[in-house]
Amino acid sequence: EEKRPFDQLEITIQMTPLSNTRVRLDFMKGRALNDRAPLPFLKDFKFNFPPKGLNDLIAIVKGQDPKQEPQTYFDLLYIDNEVRAHRTGEGKIFVQKRDVN
Repeated sequence: EEKRPFDQLEITIQMTPLSNTRVRLDFMKGRALNDRAPLPFLKDFKFNFPPKGLNDLIAIVKGQDPKQEPQTYFDLLYIDNEVRAHRTGEGKIFVQKRDVN
């Protein structure tokens, strides 16, 4: 049997364009579902992320302008009707294909 921490994970993210290529990501809330959780309240666990104002404050303390370089963002590298490629603020590159079904 495959061991995983949860059966399903849902994350709500607010995306805000900062320029033609940069998109700010603010993680809003989440939900983890796990039928095999050891405690009943963990079977359907809902949680909130810290408010985005806190992330802005962290950026300012680090000497960054949150309107230019927020804590979480991606830079769009390529996009068409089928594929999107972007680089995260951590430098990771993702290529995603649109589901046409």
